[in-house]
Amino acid sequence: MIKSHLCSAALSLAGLVLGVSLMVTAASAKPPKPAPKASSATIAAGKKVYDSNACSACHAVNGAGGTSAPDLSKEGANPKHTEAWFEDAVLHPTKVKPGSKMPPYDGKINAKDIKTLAAYLGSLKGSAKPGGKM
Repeated sequence: MIKSHLCSAALSLAGLVLGVSLMVTAASAKPPKPAPKASSATIAAGKKVYDSNACSACHAVNGAGGTSAPDLSKEGANPKHTEAWFEDAVLHPTKVKPGSKMPPYDGKINAKDIKTLAAYLGSLKGSAKPGGKM
């Protein structure tokens, strides 16, 4: 009986120590660093990729462009929308939004261009204008 109480007490103490350790670790953990800000030249190159692939036929940015797809004017303001997220959204749209009607651009945009396009999309932090679907 005494062994049982000692085991319970030892397990409780171990659980308490582990719980406190996890809380201290979580409290002292630093948030991930944001990606470095893209240069204006990289953003401009990404805008050219956006234009050359006729993205504005469906998407709007700051009131200019199509209305059949989401307005992209403030997509870069969402902290979940990292460079990798934008790359997935363009190359494999259904990966980030199941049921997306957007065609995949995998194999249609080269690796350098997808990086600059992602930088351009990530720079869009303004407010959406009327017209595009959200």
